[in-house]
Amino acid sequence: MAEQDIMTTIYEGLSIKPSPGDSASDLVSAIQSLYDEYKTAYRDEWDRLTANEKMYHGDHWSDTGSGSNEPQPVMPIIFSTVENIQADLMDEYPEAVITPESSNDEKIGKILTRVVAQNHEACDYLYEYNDLMHDLLVGGYMIQEVGWDPTLNYGFGGAYICSAGLRWPMTCILSRCVTSTPAGRTLTAI
Repeated sequence: MAEQDIMTTIYEGLSIKPSPGDSASDLVSAIQSLYDEYKTAYRDEWDRLTANEKMYHGDHWSDTGSGSNEPQPVMPIIFSTVENIQADLMDEYPEAVITPESSNDEKIGKILTRVVAQNHEACDYLYEYNDLMHDLLVGGYMIQEVGWDPTLNYGFGGAYICSAGLRWPMTCILSRCVTSTPAGRTLTAI
């Protein structure tokens, strides 16, 4: 399938509400084809991330092929360094501050700052931030997912911010063929 045909098939297939018994084989094969294209393009990146995780955990000697009876040196210097930097970054946990546009909006700015802080607490952003820092330090970059969850806050809804994760299975695969993310195609787990 050509790239344009794949995307057209996917868009058309997603815009139609299927009836019971309808076959969506064209849509499924187009999605699988697009996923296979991305999987092939990302294979080197996943291998790099796996190697980085092994190095982080001190397991990088397992790939040398040495015998099981031979000593394998393990130096937790990389692990310790990453953990120390991550702890320093966690000490500098960012806090959202809403600044007023005018002196009349000062009270609104303070209230919104508290609302955002409560929302961060409700979605356990501190733990997500920790995962993001790990991805940044070990993988070299991080991806945040932001959205609205109607089930948060006892059914009142709320914004969520979470790590999209750099580990397999990746929940977000960006197009590597463009320099601007909005200009490219993105695969996300549903």
